[in-house]
Amino acid sequence: MGEAHIQFHFQYYMFAILFLVFDLVVVFLILWVQVYLILAVAAKVVMLLFLLLTLLGLWYAFRKEDVIWI
Repeated sequence: MGEAHIQFHFQYYMFAILFLVFDLVVVFLILWVQVYLILAVAAKVVMLLFLLLTLLGLWYAFRKEDVIWI
């Protein structure tokens, strides 16, 4: 068998990582929406902080111009 050395561009790895992160965010949001009415105020604040951190990460990626292809 021969050797296959293929170099992928960094953008492919960034796309995969961002996809996984936002896929997990969607899962958390779906679960959060299902129990929103019975959650305590502290749980709602924690979820909002989670969303803010996620959006901050996306903003950082845009500032670095790594996600221009989105």
